[in-house]
Amino acid sequence: LAFSQGNIPVILGTTAADKVEFPLHSGRVLALVASKQKDVVATSEVGVNPSAKVWNASTGAVVTNIKLNHPATHLTFSADGSYLFAVCSDKKHTVFAYQWSKSAPQVATWKCGKNEVYACEYDGFGHSLVLGGDAGLLTWLRFWPEREAPHMRFECQD
Repeated sequence: LAFSQGNIPVILGTTAADKVEFPLHSGRVLALVASKQKDVVATSEVGVNPSAKVWNASTGAVVTNIKLNHPATHLTFSADGSYLFAVCSDKKHTVFAYQWSKSAPQVATWKCGKNEVYACEYDGFGHSLVLGGDAGLLTWLRFWPEREAPHMRFECQD
């Protein structure tokens, strides 16, 4: 079980004695997601220098630090765990795709618009990222990771 207490991500095992805290952020943790791949967690923080960190849940070692222009309110991994998607709190609620395992190059972006985003999940089947918010299902994006950069992109699925 992974959760946050203020600016500290916490991993909780089967007993209270298995609780491990990782002081990785200076600002409050805003989003936290565990990958389906073993021991990989991503967190984002608010603050003067917002960032997202991908880290090892066993050791707390930061694998990748991603500098953001705006805090990420939602994070999710692709099905294979190689991409991290971040929905940021800018006015257009921009979604960024990062190939975190390769020093986090940004590979794609999508502007969701003015509607607030409350949920972001990668479906794991057809390269689809589903976003929901105060307008219901905001968008269903298809992500094409098999294309080489800069041709990786999102496409809106109607």
